[in-house]
Amino acid sequence: KTSVKMGAEEIEDSTKREIDSLERILEEQRRSLSELRDKANIYRKIGDIIFSHLYELDTLISRVMNEKRNGKKWDEIIEMLLREKKSSLTPANYFVSINPETLTLQVSVDGQEFNLNLKMTAQQNASEYYEMAKRAEDKIDGIEKAIAQTIAKIEEVKAKASKKIEAISKPPIPRRKEWYEKFRWFFSSEGFLVIGGRDAATNETVIRKYMEDRDIVFHADISGSPFVVVKTQGKEPTEKTIIEAAQFTASYSRAWREQIRAIDVYWVKPEQVSKTPPSGEYLPRGSFMIYGNKNYIRNVPLEIAIGIKRDKDGPRVIGGPVEAIAEQTNLYVKIIPGDETSGKLAKDIRGTLANMASPEEREEILKIPLEEIQAFIPLGRGSISNK
Repeated sequence: KTSVKMGAEEIEDSTKREIDSLERILEEQRRSLSELRDKANIYRKIGDIIFSHLYELDTLISRVMNEKRNGKKWDEIIEMLLREKKSSLTPANYFVSINPETLTLQVSVDGQEFNLNLKMTAQQNASEYYEMAKRAEDKIDGIEKAIAQTIAKIEEVKAKASKKIEAISKPPIPRRKEWYEKFRWFFSSEGFLVIGGRDAATNETVIRKYMEDRDIVFHADISGSPFVVVKTQGKEPTEKTIIEAAQFTASYSRAWREQIRAIDVYWVKPEQVSKTPPSGEYLPRGSFMIYGNKNYIRNVPLEIAIGIKRDKDGPRVIGGPVEAIAEQTNLYVKIIPGDETSGKLAKDIRGTLANMASPEEREEILKIPLEEIQAFIPLGRGSISNK
């Protein structure tokens, strides 16, 4: 799967989980709303029924309480009312039961069963039911607002997800490349441009076309090394840039493919580099003679960093010695010689960098073509360093 597809699927999965949670809340809110509406309707209906039969129900309440005050037991009162109900006498025909503990009288009027508080008149009971209906209706207003907010939140989550998917699916605008990007390159911690050959042809170009007086030329002490040039612009680099350029040279040499951990690198001045071989010898393309003393840096470790630097065009892939890259960005990973292919390694690097970034940067990083990362992986293989 491409990273764009993987990114879109990840957004869709996350969105589905969030929407599922919101829809469960919405379902519960709608259930509560339905229950409250039913309660409000029933309470108001009971209030209306009581008022429609106010005299009969008041008579029934008074009858029960008078019998009790006259010393009758609850069982006797219930038995008396059931006999009268059997004879279809009003208001006993409304009677269902009495709960002595709560002092409530259960009645059935016009097909609706409900309780009457025996300590209240029928009118007071009706008012209490209307008040209960009002309290339920007040809660309905709050739940309806909460439901509207939940629906709006669901739509907002969907809209944000669509926007994110659209952002990562949109093809990136091609970035204008600088002249030095056709070579191996990096900027040192001190700001010096360092360029090196990618192959015999670009080795030739680096030395013949871009090497100038007062530049510094590097080569690893192994066959199959790039020629690397520090472009000094007439300035004097310190040992920091020298060490970084040496590590750059070592890392992009054949030593990386052979998984050698450290090699020697030397540097010379431009006037020591010549295309003229000793008499009777031949120099193949990309090779040069070095005359005079070589300045060696011993046991240079093979390790580079690949990171993301933001410029006016958005995130940009950079690579080179760890210290030089760390000077320019906090968003980088270190790689060392290893067996992972450049395609797989580039995906891993991009994924790691995306996970290190902010959510906004993450989407942009996932859109970076893998080739831009592969361009900085030495000789097509490597592995991410956990140190």
